[in-house]
Amino acid sequence: MKKDPLEVARFVKAHRYPDAKVALAAGSIFRGQGTEFSDIDLVVLYDDSFEDVRRETIEVDGWPIEVFLHNIQAQNYFFHKDRERGIPVLMRMVAEGIEIPGPCEESILQKAEAQRLIDLGPIPLDESTILEKRYFISDLLDDLKGVKAPDERQAILAKLYLDLADLSLIHI
Repeated sequence: MKKDPLEVARFVKAHRYPDAKVALAAGSIFRGQGTEFSDIDLVVLYDDSFEDVRRETIEVDGWPIEVFLHNIQAQNYFFHKDRERGIPVLMRMVAEGIEIPGPCEESILQKAEAQRLIDLGPIPLDESTILEKRYFISDLLDDLKGVKAPDERQAILAKLYLDLADLSLIHI
């Protein structure tokens, strides 16, 4: 049986990243939506003197852990990228994350900033991007009219479904 995920996250922060200001344990496990295949997401936050910004995957006590090693500047950069894409993955991890070893000034500020950006929503698309997305959707619809092979039809429909979903979820 796997150990408690929060205990594992605390162990990892203390033994693998002891110099970090704070770590935030996040993801489906901590939202009560995890499955036997879920991993632990761990955002590890250093001050700006930390330069080895990266992601790494480790395993501890049977738990796969996706680790995001950031300094403040890098985290803000990735917040901006999430907002540009309209997919607030990192922002949600930070906003919802459980602070390890506990709240500190920096984690409180970062959680507030993440929530502020989530509340703002994605960066609105400019007119040329909207036209480009509409063009590709129209092109797929045109392709669908003449397709005969069932596997090609399925591929076009799958792509069309994803493109339409993406466009509908972005505030235009």
